[in-house]
Amino acid sequence: MRLVVPHAWLDRATALHHRELTRRGVVCLHVLVLGVSAWVAVQVGDELGPFFGLCFVLTAVTGALAAHDRALFTAAVVPPLALVALVLIVSLLAPDAVASDAVDRGGLAGALARTAAGLVRLATALVVGHLAALLVVAARVRVRAPAPV
Repeated sequence: MRLVVPHAWLDRATALHHRELTRRGVVCLHVLVLGVSAWVAVQVGDELGPFFGLCFVLTAVTGALAAHDRALFTAAVVPPLALVALVLIVSLLAPDAVASDAVDRGGLAGALARTAAGLVRLATALVVGHLAALLVVAARVRVRAPAPV
C-alpha cells in the first residue's frame, strides 16, 4: 500500500522550513524559556533544581533544532552563556534560590560566589544540554554538507 501525502501538507512543510529561528530568535528563545522556567522553579521549589535543569537541556536542544542554517553557531554558543547570565540574575534577585548555605557575603562578591556555587549545582544540566546542542548542530552541519566526490 502506498502512502499518499496531500499537497497541502507538503506546502506547509516547505513553509515551515522558511520559518526557522534567526540568531536573534535563538537568543530570545533561550532568554524567555529559561527566564520563565527559573521563575517557576523559584516560585514552586525555592531553588533552581532538576526542573530548571531539564528545561535548560530541552531549550538547548530545541534551539539547535529550530535554528536556521546561518544561526547554528549562535545555537551552539548561547546555551551556556544564557545559563551563566540567568544564574547571576537569580543570585542577585533571589540569593537563597541559587546557593542557600554556601555564601554569606553580600554585594557583588557574594552574588558572584553564589553564581559559581549555582553553576556547580547545575553542572550536569550544563554539560548535558550544551553537549546535546553541539551534537545536534554537528549533525545538521553533516547532513547539510555535500557528499565528497
